[in-house]
Amino acid sequence: YFIPVGILILMYVLKIISSLKENLKDLQYSSFFYYFDANKSLIDNKIDNWSYLIFGGVIIVFTIIAVLWFRKRDIAVS
Repeated sequence: YFIPVGILILMYVLKIISSLKENLKDLQYSSFFYYFDANKSLIDNKIDNWSYLIFGGVIIVFTIIAVLWFRKRDIAVS
């Protein structure tokens, strides 16, 4: 259960580190927090198309992983 929380914390740390050091600027692309700009979506009412593609792709990939993972489970039905 701690894996998703750990991934989000790691992505947040990558976003912070990438904003502090100029030579680590490329790390920002590996964080979900780069693709969703809350200020832009709340003030300008706009969300970038890349955000839709990235989050949609992540949803599709993890849905496929979940289907394959739970297909192996032996769930008893009474």
